[in-house]
Amino acid sequence: MESINFNDFTIQERHEIIKAFLIKMRTANSMESAQRFFEYYLKRFYKMPSKLIDDIIYCQRAMKTYLNVHQRITNFYGNNATANEVNKENHILEIEDTLHEINAECQYLVICLEENIARFCLPFTEQQMQPNIDLVREMVSEAIVPQVCASFLLFKPHFVAERPTESQLLRKYFIEARTSLNAKEENPKPTRIVTPNKKSTAAVATTPLPRPRPNSNRTTTPLLEVAIKNEAVNASRLNLQAALKRARSNQLGKPAAAAVAETKVNNPQEVFLQSVGLCTHSTYKTMQLSQAHRQKRKQKLVQK
Repeated sequence: MESINFNDFTIQERHEIIKAFLIKMRTANSMESAQRFFEYYLKRFYKMPSKLIDDIIYCQRAMKTYLNVHQRITNFYGNNATANEVNKENHILEIEDTLHEINAECQYLVICLEENIARFCLPFTEQQMQPNIDLVREMVSEAIVPQVCASFLLFKPHFVAERPTESQLLRKYFIEARTSLNAKEENPKPTRIVTPNKKSTAAVATTPLPRPRPNSNRTTTPLLEVAIKNEAVNASRLNLQAALKRARSNQLGKPAAAAVAETKVNNPQEVFLQSVGLCTHSTYKTMQLSQAHRQKRKQKLVQK
């Protein structure tokens, strides 16, 4: 059987030849030889789908790229205490979501590869023979791992989404990180907004500036201002008292000249008492006499 080139036969012809051979080996109770032939047949004639292998290699490379960028972003934000934590979380979450997507695509491709291997081994599995799992893993690893590590070889995806390269990812994330870091370190001063004047420049130029009025009280002291105010208050009080006396004199029948004469006070003591709203002893006696005269007049009027 090892001398037969199964590549010269179709899939159906292969299936019939292997089935007849396995029945003979089972009848001869030589299943160990059949198992060795199974391994030889799998290793010699199985060809993995090239597009499927290319996509698996591409997904593994993309996952490796995103993991490297994830580590560099973590180190960058860990070494910069002033970096924006919100941008860090957004970048990390975005990379992790992409890693989950790549992992799902890669798992789907591996399932497709397992189904392809199972179809190739169908003549043996129908006769209750299972392929050597270690041999299958070795074959898959030899086809994929060296290509994943060989960064100089370029692969384009066939059935999966195309991902950005490592340089593109670094340019994307680190430009945003440095921009936010520089903006935080600069701390620009707030600019003052000056509203333009509604008047035109010509009107402003022709309008004369108002001259400041001279202030005559610039040299006055606070004590002098208080004294001036007190004098004004005293003058108003004197005028009010004079008006009251004139009214009283008119009621008592005194002539206006006498009332005016009474308002003239030559004694400084009377001036001071009048300024604070008081009166002298003589003035008080005069007021009592006038009240007594009023009461007498009222009594006379009542008797009549």
